[in-house]
Amino acid sequence: MIDNEKYQRIMARDNYTCMRCGKTGIGLELAHRVKRGKGTAETLVKYFRQAYQKELSKKECEDIIDDDDNLVVACSGSCNSSYNIFFRPIEAVELIEKIGIKKGIISWGENGKIS
Repeated sequence: MIDNEKYQRIMARDNYTCMRCGKTGIGLELAHRVKRGKGTAETLVKYFRQAYQKELSKKECEDIIDDDDNLVVACSGSCNSSYNIFFRPIEAVELIEKIGIKKGIISWGENGKIS
């Protein structure tokens, strides 16, 4: 869930500007890069279980989805939709792993691989 404090923090970070087209002013919203949609948290639960043998709750996965690194300022409509990387697996995995490392869910191992 995105509270007002997080909303304001992301808007300020992105200078109240759509990160795709540069529009400022009315009509801006936060866009999830990995969309918060039906089944997304469950997909992440399965991903972390299969890839890292980590058992995450649905709530922990929702926190990943609502992480600041997964949010950008966008215009409503096409700019917002353009940020959905869920169906671009390499980009989505890289972002999810970055957030997972930041949150301490996964880490770099001695062998140079994420574990």
